[in-house]
Amino acid sequence: MLFDSSNTLIDDSVQEHSDAQQLNLPQIPLENTASSDGVIDAYAAMYGFEELAKLIYLTSPKGLGYKVEPATHWIEDWEVDHDEKTIYVDNAGVFSGPTTNQEAAEYLKDAIERDFEGKENFWDAAWRVTKGAGITVLGTGEMIVGVIGILVPEPTAATKVAGAAVFVFGASTAVEGVTQIFNVNNGKGVNPIEEGFAAVGDWVGGGDGELWARRAFVFTNIFVSLGGSYSILKVPNTKFLMKGTVNATGKVYKEGYTVGRLQLFYDIPNAGGKVFINVLNNSGQWVIRFQTVSGKLVMNGRIINTSFKHRIENPLEMLKFIGKLCWHGFKVWNGKTK
Repeated sequence: MLFDSSNTLIDDSVQEHSDAQQLNLPQIPLENTASSDGVIDAYAAMYGFEELAKLIYLTSPKGLGYKVEPATHWIEDWEVDHDEKTIYVDNAGVFSGPTTNQEAAEYLKDAIERDFEGKENFWDAAWRVTKGAGITVLGTGEMIVGVIGILVPEPTAATKVAGAAVFVFGASTAVEGVTQIFNVNNGKGVNPIEEGFAAVGDWVGGGDGELWARRAFVFTNIFVSLGGSYSILKVPNTKFLMKGTVNATGKVYKEGYTVGRLQLFYDIPNAGGKVFINVLNNSGQWVIRFQTVSGKLVMNGRIINTSFKHRIENPLEMLKFIGKLCWHGFKVWNGKTK
């Protein structure tokens, strides 16, 4: 059907093809496994004429010339490669099975709105910020565990190596969370280590290499985060998780929790303070403690087998001291190990 500028049907004007039959293509069910024709039908049924026209312009050779292709995604439902001018739509959920026509149409609509039109409703923004905040907290927690692995004095370097790895991956995760909050990379954020994996994969094997490199990063990140954190926090010959907190004499306080070498949220008997985090060495002695003293939150550091006491009240000076301990591996300039 063609229309002139006055919206008059040309066939009505010239009376051509008056014997042509109406073409009615069967509607492909929304719940069928996604196919190119099925996604078009679903898109039209769900979003109407104007949105379908946008899609046609986006994918037409005379329009923007983008292609729509299925691809397996592990986390995101879609991805836009502007260099290849391709919109990749997830074709199989990890737990939900093959993508349906309706789901593919939803993913495609979401990709167009966010990547090409820059639209984001309140719930999208709320989810992005919440997700970014959660990732930031997770990364920050890993950084703290990494610092613990570096700072806790133990007989081997394995804990410090694991601590450094967990800290670096945690910092990269925190960057991803913060960049998600600020809507970088269309709200997906940027994980520097993942992008490094992807760059190497693309250099070695192009697009397929990049895809497998990103998958390798996911496994590596899980292994370092969980495996490294467990190896850092695990104290030999002790339970890893326990309600209550064990002191040096073996007495268990009812309040608090123990997670490996971390003792959390318990009161010190006969002292008006609350301990939020107690970090133990392999001998069950605390070496770093965050607690309240006279209503103030303080950090106490302990050097075993010495009687010297020092006090740092300035947060910046405290951070500098921790950095120096990490940098020099607990060794002072005279060579004596503390």
